[in-house]
Amino acid sequence: MNPSSFEDRPHVPTPFLTTQWSLVLKAGREEGEEAFEALGQLCRQYWPPLYAFVRRSGHGPEDAKDLTQAFFARLLSERRLGLADPERGKFRTFLLASMRRFMVTEWRHANRIKRGGQCEHVPLEYSLEERLLAKEPSTTETPETFYERRWAMRIIEQALERLHADYRRLGQEPLFEEMRKVILQRDRDLTYAELGGRLGLSETAFKVSVFRIRTRFRQHVRAVVADTLPDSATREEVDSEVGHLLEVLRGASGNAADGVV
Repeated sequence: MNPSSFEDRPHVPTPFLTTQWSLVLKAGREEGEEAFEALGQLCRQYWPPLYAFVRRSGHGPEDAKDLTQAFFARLLSERRLGLADPERGKFRTFLLASMRRFMVTEWRHANRIKRGGQCEHVPLEYSLEERLLAKEPSTTETPETFYERRWAMRIIEQALERLHADYRRLGQEPLFEEMRKVILQRDRDLTYAELGGRLGLSETAFKVSVFRIRTRFRQHVRAVVADTLPDSATREEVDSEVGHLLEVLRGASGNAADGVV
């Protein structure tokens, strides 16, 4: 395995999703299949932090599933996404405020809202979310804190997915799997020499690979963060949002933040 081949080959752009604000505008102001698909993409991006918020607010798993799916269905059916405005604040803040209102004005007056809408057709890994929630220590942290944390984790997950796609295209998935452990601070009891030995690499070659993948990972994190901002966002605004991401991650666990900085 040649760890330098990632740098030697021509760069193939990662197929980034449309920016989140573009999806918001499409889902909120248009009709038809494209708007339906736009909402599906928003479901994939934002349902985990919203689900974490609902669960931490005191709802059981089944009610939280129904509420989360009904919330997204209502957003499209009543075209409430058209109320989102990038000039007024971040999209995740708009969603959280909308979910709070939904829980008070809608869910409070019904035992169960029928599941449906676009999210019904999006595979939602509730079992994974429940495993993540089970690992959370019992604390006095607010549902809002959990929402922010799960949002930050989603950014990291998507950056890793894009990074994985880079290495998969180059046929270097074994290298990626070892590098991912380094990024996420796993196998911390092993030295670089031992980790590199699994791949037949010297300690020096493995260190070079770590530097390269961390650089690439930071680029992807920044790109995913930029996707959540309006198309007109400045470099300073992206920097500020990345800084907020790191602050949230450090408040939860230093491991993921260490891989970004």
